[in-house]
Amino acid sequence: MKPSKRRTQLALILMGIFVASTGASADGPPKKQESPTKDGAMEEAEEDDLETNLERILYMSWGTPLRTRAKQVDGQWQILQGKEWTALRAGSIDHQVPVRDILREARIRERGLKMALADDRADQAMWLIERALYTEALEHLEFCLRKDPDHGPTLTIIDTGLLPMNTPPLGASEETAPEELADALRPWFNSTAFMRRASREIAVRDFIAGVSKIDGDSLRAVLRDELSHRSSGRRELAVLILHRSQLQIEEQTTVENLIKVAILDGTKEVREECARTLRDLQEEALTQPFLRALQSSSPAVRTNAAGALGTLGFMNAAAPLVSAMAATAGTGGSYRPPASHIFVGKQIAYIQDFDVEVAQNSSIAKPNVNVLVEGAVLDVRVLSVRQEALRVHERSAIRGALKGLLGEDFRYDAAKWEKWMTEHPAPE
Repeated sequence: MKPSKRRTQLALILMGIFVASTGASADGPPKKQESPTKDGAMEEAEEDDLETNLERILYMSWGTPLRTRAKQVDGQWQILQGKEWTALRAGSIDHQVPVRDILREARIRERGLKMALADDRADQAMWLIERALYTEALEHLEFCLRKDPDHGPTLTIIDTGLLPMNTPPLGASEETAPEELADALRPWFNSTAFMRRASREIAVRDFIAGVSKIDGDSLRAVLRDELSHRSSGRRELAVLILHRSQLQIEEQTTVENLIKVAILDGTKEVREECARTLRDLQEEALTQPFLRALQSSSPAVRTNAAGALGTLGFMNAAAPLVSAMAATAGTGGSYRPPASHIFVGKQIAYIQDFDVEVAQNSSIAKPNVNVLVEGAVLDVRVLSVRQEALRVHERSAIRGALKGLLGEDFRYDAAKWEKWMTEHPAPE
């Protein structure tokens, strides 16, 4: 059946509309509209980006990276210093990378790492250091040291010196008199004591390098005095210096001070740093003072001693710790706090009557004095809340020490701990 003339005309009209809208012609297929090439668009975007005020890493022609806000004006680089823009000498910039681009790449990279692991965090920190993002790298190193204060890869990165940081000046040298050494180092301790862990490690590394020519006996004397300073930050810093340096800490007086602080100091961080310092001496005999402290009448001392024994890591502490666990379990619930009574009130004396006596034509009136009591008798009892809380901390410290020594966890069941030790005797 042939199409009608009207339908044919309608089809031709619609075809004309299509040709007009697409640029097609009767001679061939529709022509593509011209557009800029991909490379041209990127070049144009990069030129616009260079003129934008962005935080950038500028790689100087002599090799030093500079992190600053910068832009390019008429082909010349300018950096922001305070509120003023300063032009750099032509040819001083080798190349530049916007910080936002590096951070974007860092986020992509982190998705492929296990950031809860200190090793992966240290790897990411090194990647950032290589790209001159030192602040972000320091945050990752801080995480690693909070997780493990002696994390090997992190300490290795710090020892390389790749992290630039202006540490406090020492104020002392080999010419400083021994009696003046403490005063000369006091500003350094005050400035460094409350730094974060990663920054403090860098400062301690520079400190050890700076005092290498100072007499070791004089320096040890200063550090021993710092162990009793009222500031916990300065005490911890002194122990950290002893830990990281080669100051012959096995010297008897220093070891005795470290043991004392590890048991009696009121700050957990200071005690733990002391225990780690003593652990590195690898002397099993050092456990004896802590084992004696397990028999103390003070729950706080027993708790501190148990924590230190877990850090020291010697197996001869396992059996005493199990005995201490059994002792805490045996006293649980049987503790009766002391009780007494207290009277709160007042007493009022008054004359109740007179006794009359007659003798030799005279009368004598003897008063009868009585006492009126007003008030109340109260029952007074010492609450055991703090005592029970200390016992909980003590048992938790013992359990943590046993977990670290034996690699097992039987919670607070002393019988199971003892049975496991019987079945797995320590090698002689």
